[in-house]
Amino acid sequence: MIFPLLMVGVLGVAEARECPTSSRLIRISATGDVLVHKPLYENAIGHQKRFRALWSDLLPVLQSADYTVANLEGPVAPGVAVGGKAVPDVGFVHDGRVYSGTNMIFNYHPHLLTDLKASGVDLVTIANNHTLDRGALGVDRTVENLEKSGMEFAGIRSRGSSESTARVVKIKGARFGFIACTEMTNGMKDNFNQVTKCGSGEVLKMISDLKSRTDGVIVFPHWGDEYQGRPNSRQRSWAQQWVKAGAMAIIGNHPHVLQTVEWIARPSGGQAVVVYSLGNFVAAQGAFEKRLSAIAHLDFGVTSQGLVVEQFSYTPTIRPRGSIAHLRADSDKTARLAAEKQLGPIRCLN
Repeated sequence: MIFPLLMVGVLGVAEARECPTSSRLIRISATGDVLVHKPLYENAIGHQKRFRALWSDLLPVLQSADYTVANLEGPVAPGVAVGGKAVPDVGFVHDGRVYSGTNMIFNYHPHLLTDLKASGVDLVTIANNHTLDRGALGVDRTVENLEKSGMEFAGIRSRGSSESTARVVKIKGARFGFIACTEMTNGMKDNFNQVTKCGSGEVLKMISDLKSRTDGVIVFPHWGDEYQGRPNSRQRSWAQQWVKAGAMAIIGNHPHVLQTVEWIARPSGGQAVVVYSLGNFVAAQGAFEKRLSAIAHLDFGVTSQGLVVEQFSYTPTIRPRGSIAHLRADSDKTARLAAEKQLGPIRCLN
């Protein structure tokens, strides 16, 4: 296969911008972690825009893609308290028992799903270390509310379901397979096999299945070491295995900081792009590197050889200290250069 990136221009690190797109290309954009800590949650409760206030300046970026994916870190489980017990729901508040965003235990009101969808997010990946923060019932309630909101999702399923946690979606005539998995669940047992694990071999089976009935497979792993700017050996090993099995792109999260981008040769020819971590899209963590993030843009083209990644670019974002919302980093040179140093150059068609 002749890979179109042989024809692209690679811009210098200090010049990185989003690649221009066209009606011929299919743009899939992806964000980092949506992790609504207590101060952000409480601000959303009192704000006219609710959770949209946390990313309102980025709406044009989210809405400009043909399909946008966000990593939702935590359950959306009304009426489920810490410990996974059913209780009367308390409404749109942050009570620390039903709805919480602190002490490493999270649960969000369904308004978060409504606001993400209204902002242009089409699918959430929801296999992560906080998925089981409200136990098996919390996963069941999360699935119910995802379906009720009309939000597509990947990575989890209800108790008793034998359905795959992967999703197949059609975008501008092409069929994409989306797989989400997590490396860990914070020691919480997944007694009903509701959450897809990255190291279980299940991901390889999903890739094998999806590549035979889609035009391309993308894996969204929740993996790696927190606060480390470079991927570890497990991440690199899994990326190699998944590309060898047929994945054409991998977009990861969990470290809460940006990690590097790597290109891996595909057995069928050309290269797959691996974005090891996009950092925090929404979070109240204070250090500079934890306030820095990016929205990745993958532009796919349908060629005689099949679907290929023709362009890769990203929008660096920063949450200024003391602010609730992320902003584009174009006007913050320090943030922009820091993002470009981690993620490297973009690849655009000439």
